Amino acid sequence: MNKLSALVSIAFIAVAAPAFAQDSKPAPAATPAPAVAPVSAPAAPALKPINVPKHSCVKPEVAGKPKTNDELKELNAALATYRDCLTAYSTEMRRAADAHIEAGNVSVEEYNEFIKVVKEKTK
Repeated sequence: MNKLSALVSIAFIAVAAPAFAQDSKPAPAATPAPAVAPVSAPAAPALKPINVPKHSCVKPEVAGKPKTNDELKELNAALATYRDCLTAYSTEMRRAADAHIEAGNVSVEEYNEFIKVVKEKTK
């Protein structure tokens, strides 16, 4: 299931679930109100801020145009080190993001499978 279809599933469930829960036959007008109030769904948990670590890459010092070949080689090496550090950080952040997206998709699939069971049991 891709991300978009997971979101569509959530949206569909949010819209369709109240309609599914309603009784198809209207209650007679003479029926007294129930003695017990209906149970409402628990509120969604508040979203906590996500602590994303900053990178620890150090920008190289650039004093100006290199005057010698050795200075140019040192600058290029420092730039490569900085680039490699940022690339590694970016790769790790993408890996973490992918893991979070997958966990979210699994939870949506779990919910959708549960709703199928509920619908089967309540036919």
